[in-house]
Amino acid sequence: LPVFFWRGFSSLATPGDQPHVLAMQNMTALLDELHTPYDVLFEGHPDFYDDTKHWARLHSYSTLVLPRVESISDAHVGHIRRFATNGGHVVVLGDASGITDEEDRPRATHAFASLRKEGLVTWVNDSVFTGFMQNRTGTHREEIASALRLQEEPLITTDLPTTVPLHVWLH
Repeated sequence: LPVFFWRGFSSLATPGDQPHVLAMQNMTALLDELHTPYDVLFEGHPDFYDDTKHWARLHSYSTLVLPRVESISDAHVGHIRRFATNGGHVVVLGDASGITDEEDRPRATHAFASLRKEGLVTWVNDSVFTGFMQNRTGTHREEIASALRLQEEPLITTDLPTTVPLHVWLH
């Protein structure tokens, strides 16, 4: 989903205590605070939703962030593996990511275990991610931002002698 869609529809940013919802809200808030453009990608259950077109365009992104994506199919893990082996940066946030399959059945082996072992993902453990979600300032915030490898270059440059604030109005 484009950012404007994510922000504009409250049903997608529903308040609540579901871990995946809170993780998503906190990550998108951080990216907003850091003035980093992003899209929100939703992938569906393979029996009900054909997400082929979404995986086909994954190569256009430089970083894929998985904030507490607990349930994931082997096919989706395969797409993530290809993305990472082709130079994409993958950040897995939270120890619960990948603990169940697409049917919500517990996995014998964590879905991202081999990718982690091969160094194909940047892993942020629960203590850091939970600390960040409880207080989005300080060292936990810096650890998350560092894991994301955000570019330091400004999005827009000018030949003006000083920094010029840029405001975007949403309605």
